[in-house]
Amino acid sequence: MKSKKILIVLLSFLIVVLGAVGGAYAYYVSNLSPVSEQSQEVDFVIESGESIDSVLSRLETEGIIHDALMTKVYMRLSELTNIKAGNFILDTSWNTKQIV
Repeated sequence: MKSKKILIVLLSFLIVVLGAVGGAYAYYVSNLSPVSEQSQEVDFVIESGESIDSVLSRLETEGIIHDALMTKVYMRLSELTNIKAGNFILDTSWNTKQIV
């Protein structure tokens, strides 16, 4: 009887952990999706010496990406650590991968 209770507790814990991991993954993926289904071009300027945090914050503020933090996580996981200064035409129907 005691081993059955332990098994139930372990299975319950596993279900909670899998639910949390699944929820976190769904949140991550949804934040990398396009902000709009409608195509809208946006001029975006990255200044020389501007930090990644500053660029991502402005992209979020201007409604080009959903979430600066999730984009930063994506960039680190994808080993995208460099940004280039310049004038860019971005589109709100692009996903995060296309934007970065």
